[in-house]
Amino acid sequence: MKSNLVDSAGWLAALRAPQARIVVKPCHYWNLPVDWHSGVRTAPHHFMYLVTDSETRTTVRATPAMLRTGCFLWVSAGVPHQFDVVSGFPPPELLILQFALLRGEAGVGLADEFVLLWNAWELRPEMERIVDEWRTAAPPDPAAIRAALVALSETVFRLRATVTRGSAGPCFNIEQRNRLNAYVREHAASRPRPADLAGLMRLSEDYFTRVFRRSFGMTPRAWLMHERIRLAAIELAKTNRSISEVAFKYGYRDACLFSRQFKQVIGESPSRYRKIR
Repeated sequence: MKSNLVDSAGWLAALRAPQARIVVKPCHYWNLPVDWHSGVRTAPHHFMYLVTDSETRTTVRATPAMLRTGCFLWVSAGVPHQFDVVSGFPPPELLILQFALLRGEAGVGLADEFVLLWNAWELRPEMERIVDEWRTAAPPDPAAIRAALVALSETVFRLRATVTRGSAGPCFNIEQRNRLNAYVREHAASRPRPADLAGLMRLSEDYFTRVFRRSFGMTPRAWLMHERIRLAAIELAKTNRSISEVAFKYGYRDACLFSRQFKQVIGESPSRYRKIR
């Protein structure tokens, strides 16, 4: 498919144009298997990735990069790229959007080919709005998708323009994040609390919460729930344990609560998730 390449202003103008069509592909959270390699991806649509856990290695054309938790990568339509799981790290989780922007029969792409942002947690709620619209509406509302993509694109371009100004405050480094991840994996059954994480980092709970939100893009309480569900999802996909056994292992005594929170995070019920994996 032929593509028209535009800068950020041209992209926003094309996205807002009523005659432009937006084709949304599957949008979801994706847990990458250990030792996984994607192969080279080249498609006529855009890919947006937010690394929500661990690390992964990517190459866009000939440009390599290590994507850590909180990194955002937007690869323009038709640009080849690939991913590799980094040995020695927990399996990474990505939040992925896929879509094409069409003007007539031609696609619209970014002249820069890709955008890479660090500590881009601000984008997570806007990306999840699009995921929710794609999952829950049948078919998705084009006006809602367009509005959400405009808002997301504006935030991406604003963050890119201000990236040299530095962080708004301290964030946890990768070693500290890995320590938090390891603690949750080891103590999931006992349902760790934000105060436990603050104690692990030897910080007051108030200060810990502020640094945590900058580092992970959500509150410690929300992250703890998300991590226990993510670990449970991996267990459901890789073992034959019953759903109730997996729920109990990760600190859930109430099966209904587990199913409700599982669907909230993963987008599918535990039983359906196991069937399609």
